[in-house]
Amino acid sequence: MPDEFEAKAVEGLTIRENAVVELILAQPRVSEILQKGAALEIRASADARQNALFPFSAVIEVNSGEANAALRAVEDAPAGFGLILIHNALPFLVETRRFLAACFAKLAVGGVMVVTTPHQFLYERKLRLPSRRDPRHRRFFTPNTLMAEIEEALDPCAYRLRFLADSDAGYDYNAGIEAAPAGAQDIVA
Repeated sequence: MPDEFEAKAVEGLTIRENAVVELILAQPRVSEILQKGAALEIRASADARQNALFPFSAVIEVNSGEANAALRAVEDAPAGFGLILIHNALPFLVETRRFLAACFAKLAVGGVMVVTTPHQFLYERKLRLPSRRDPRHRRFFTPNTLMAEIEEALDPCAYRLRFLADSDAGYDYNAGIEAAPAGAQDIVA
């Protein structure tokens, strides 16, 4: 991967976003695919940043009040993407399995789908809804529940889950339960 690509991909990101990007770029096929382009980023429109994590990707925004519109936007997108990044969009959706299946259908053969979502016990720090941090969240995720959603949404003969990890770089495990935690707080699959 060229140095200018790495610098451009992480320019202006928060600590949390940077940690997610580093985990994504560490995956062998991802950097190869990104050099060729053809990336789609599906992200929550509630994210404070208005830019994509990878500046050259096409973007679809997911809004909690318009989950069906997000699904239609994915279904209407062209097929053949080498990389689809679903970034922090799943907590806003009630029906995640159909959404994941629609996204997977837009991948090129050999493509990579990356899913990131806030971690229930790092970001939310709570067992049940409603969210402390974003009242529009309709779901919480742990690595296990995210993996289960992926396994239920996709044909097991059509994909391989190659990576599942907590993104917790710089996380402050000493912060009080009511405090907004510092550092990375996501799951990356």
